[in-house]
Amino acid sequence: MKVLFYIANFEYGSYSGASMLYDLRDSNNIVVNELDMVHFVIESEELISVDSFQFILGVNSFLLDESYYVFNDLYYYGLIIDSTIYNLSKKSIEAKNYCTKFSQLFLNNLGYVKPEVIYKENISFFNQIQVRTNKISDANFDIIIKYLMFNNYFDEAVIYKTNLPTDFSDLKNSLLESLKFLHRKVETIVDEISAFKYNSVKQYNTQNEVLPYTSTSFVDNESFNWLFQNLDAIQHVGVGAYDLKINSKACRINDISQVVSSYSFNSYENRVILGYTKLYVLILADFKKNLDKNIILRSRDVGNFYEYLVSKYYEIVELYIDEVLKGFNIIYNYFVTVLKVELPLVEFPKDTYMFVSFPHYKNWFELILLYNNLFSKEIKNDSIKSNLEIESFDRLFEVYLLYLIKDLILINFDAVCTYYKVDNNKNKIAGCYRFKSRSEDDITITLYYEDLPKDIHLLTVFTNKQNIYNPDYVIGFEKDGFQEFLILDAKYKTYNRLEDYKNDVRDLSFKYLHGLGVISKKSKVAGLYLININEQQGYKKVFKNQFDILTSESPVIPSIGGISIDPKDFNLKENLLLDIILKHKIIFENRILEISKVTKSVTK
Repeated sequence: MKVLFYIANFEYGSYSGASMLYDLRDSNNIVVNELDMVHFVIESEELISVDSFQFILGVNSFLLDESYYVFNDLYYYGLIIDSTIYNLSKKSIEAKNYCTKFSQLFLNNLGYVKPEVIYKENISFFNQIQVRTNKISDANFDIIIKYLMFNNYFDEAVIYKTNLPTDFSDLKNSLLESLKFLHRKVETIVDEISAFKYNSVKQYNTQNEVLPYTSTSFVDNESFNWLFQNLDAIQHVGVGAYDLKINSKACRINDISQVVSSYSFNSYENRVILGYTKLYVLILADFKKNLDKNIILRSRDVGNFYEYLVSKYYEIVELYIDEVLKGFNIIYNYFVTVLKVELPLVEFPKDTYMFVSFPHYKNWFELILLYNNLFSKEIKNDSIKSNLEIESFDRLFEVYLLYLIKDLILINFDAVCTYYKVDNNKNKIAGCYRFKSRSEDDITITLYYEDLPKDIHLLTVFTNKQNIYNPDYVIGFEKDGFQEFLILDAKYKTYNRLEDYKNDVRDLSFKYLHGLGVISKKSKVAGLYLININEQQGYKKVFKNQFDILTSESPVIPSIGGISIDPKDFNLKENLLLDIILKHKIIFENRILEISKVTKSVTK
């Protein structure tokens, strides 16, 4: 039995007619991007019992399609792709005489995935596939964390990759990117709206009107015909200026039919713009009305962080829609009330020359192209339930905690923060954040994110520069040359099973409390804490009450524990994480005080 793996080749948004084919048993070094269009075919020398077959790729399981075809005495089957979960391409090609429809799979796996086939309770393993992402990656690690905007957390670290189901994957082909593009374009057009009046494509008309005659009046044959049919417009004058002579008598022309040119703003181009403005207003209003925030995220659900992110993403999408709608309404009102444009047209421009001849019309032409390519069928067909795909909730939670800890220190210690960037190409916000209190308290607090203090060393033979155990965060207290460090690690887990918590405590205790440490008598590692996510906020102890950091007057140092937080209900002024930091700060201050007393007694 073979598993054949096709990756479609899409260029510039259209299918090129070609695809890469891999035999998962024989091919090595298979690399697929998470949003690539792919297709699987199962090749067998005999008929397959459909009910006994299962194909597993990462965390996803696929069943066999009952239909098959025979070619060269071999049987070929496709996999059942759930269209409610995966984005199916509308393009189909012939692959070995088999009609192939590509799918955009959300694998929810990064790194290496080992495909498996379970058939009649026997498991067959195939060569691994490397799954890369174009969402959170080294290459695009500079997209703003959207939901952090609404909590005063704002930096460029984690991407919300949105995806409109079309036949190719591209950042420009995403809902949020489209809304951002719309917002920028609409803002530009609104700012320069008067250009459509003072540098407009006009509609010109010529007609004959009866007007007072002057020497500059423009007359044609129709003018003379009118004049001889209306002789009462001619008046005899005795002397003075005259316009013509009839029988040697001077005459003046009072009125005559003249050629008059006029223009309006009701040109073809302006009518097309008005038509597309109405379309955008209607489709955005309808989109906002039907936006389903309950199914907008597709990834594993841990606690209500999922719901929290959904609500924040929904707020951002809604905000963009409202702002874009506001801009389109301004444009619509200007074209109707100021330019007096009538009879809007809804059609792609027959002639684009005038649209590309003026900058403000060119901006609108780009909006017309965007509408036809991205904002047409896809939204109307209720396919937006897959709009937001977050690649790594672990990474998102980790960055969320970074800003939460920063704010927690800034607010509760009345401090100012200085950022020192570390040379880390994979993380643009890695480094140390040094907080200096505005009060007379001379303790300096430093938050290290994916960075280590220079005083922490690799202690065991299992740690080296190539395989360094790097905690997510280190909080350092410093005064009079003495230091204490807290090691914190973010875990995107609920820890509903106590055994899972115990295993992580054991693992991190070895990695961080023994793998990393200080060799100076003036410095020490004072604590290790896991921070996880859970609707039930609380503290998970490791030591008994008489030795625990929160319940004991003389706790065991280094202390170990776990803190569960709920982002939907986190109080920056009152929380367990703050309690632990404050307790360690007090312990550190007491230590400095004792050292100071001993030093003074020795000097006496």
